[in-house]
Amino acid sequence: MKLCSTKNCDRKNYCRKMCERHYKFWLRHSNPKVMESKRARYRRWRVNNPERAKSYQKDVWLYRHTPVGYLKHKYSAMKKRVTGYYGAKNKYWFGKELCSLDDFLAWSLKDPRFKKLFRAYLKNGESRMNPSINRIDVSIGYTIANMCWITWSENSREAQLRRWSD
Repeated sequence: MKLCSTKNCDRKNYCRKMCERHYKFWLRHSNPKVMESKRARYRRWRVNNPERAKSYQKDVWLYRHTPVGYLKHKYSAMKKRVTGYYGAKNKYWFGKELCSLDDFLAWSLKDPRFKKLFRAYLKNGESRMNPSINRIDVSIGYTIANMCWITWSENSREAQLRRWSD
């Protein structure tokens, strides 16, 4: 009976001269298919299942065009900015305070400005009319007291003016 080739392991061989535990560890950490990114796996799945991929994309598109789906997507983007997903270099976002998802959803769904902008966005379908979160004071994070809803084009213009004034 051959034993596992891993140091100090006295278990029986399973595959590739390793016991089952070490083989599974090797698969998780050394196998290139396991190491590929989620994006690469999704791309491969999309190529192999074109009809299901279209259906999935349509479902995601439909969900993101509902108020709750849209708000959760916006919250996810805010969370990525604050936690440094896009890089810790940006002084306007990184390390700032972030309200909870429940508070954000409750505040946004009650806000008449969001409702008006969201309806206009769905009606027109233009990305520049997209509702966008504006932080009133950029030195403070995404807190309820520091946020208001404006169109994406207004927010973009304000950001450009702020960058030129700095």
